[in-house]
Amino acid sequence: LLVACPNLCILVTSRVLLRITGEHAYPVRPLALPAVDARTHHQIEAEAVRLFADRARSADPSFAVTPGNAHVVAAICQRLDGLPLALELVAAKVRVLSPQTLLSRLAKTLPLLANGRRDDPERHRTMHDAIAWSYNLLSREDQALFHRLAVFAGGFTLESAEAIAGGDDEAHDASAVLTGLESLLEQSIVYRVEAGESSGDMEHRFA
Repeated sequence: LLVACPNLCILVTSRVLLRITGEHAYPVRPLALPAVDARTHHQIEAEAVRLFADRARSADPSFAVTPGNAHVVAAICQRLDGLPLALELVAAKVRVLSPQTLLSRLAKTLPLLANGRRDDPERHRTMHDAIAWSYNLLSREDQALFHRLAVFAGGFTLESAEAIAGGDDEAHDASAVLTGLESLLEQSIVYRVEAGESSGDMEHRFA
């Protein structure tokens, strides 16, 4: 179609790049997070908090983000890294649990992130299923690299990934880690953390 129709544009959503001529990737990042110590109105305006509040109201119409609970909701969003599916699953629990109780129970995240909508695809009903679905689509080599990268908290650089995932043959293993990281990026398992304007030429970080 693209070859036959030069003026045609196609919008495709996919967890993996198509790798065809003319493709322009537009990564969908996790939602913007509030700073836990920010002023209340800044916390309420953050994308992640707005999604949480919207889904929480669907479960409990009386729910609202207020000056009294804004810092707790912000902490929940931080704990869930701004992942929309995770936020939706947790927000639905407000009909049973207060935000403070939700936050305290997020120490064991996956058991809480369950019981999604019945009309959603099966992989979207629990966070465990969502992760397992993506993980099972990886090659054996990519799965092994993903396991090793899981030790990092707060992101990592390529250099630190090579140090953790590399082996005795430094040149070969550094190349293999770079290839594997590119594959995980292409498959939306890992994403590049956007550096702030003040970071200059600092090395890219990934999460």
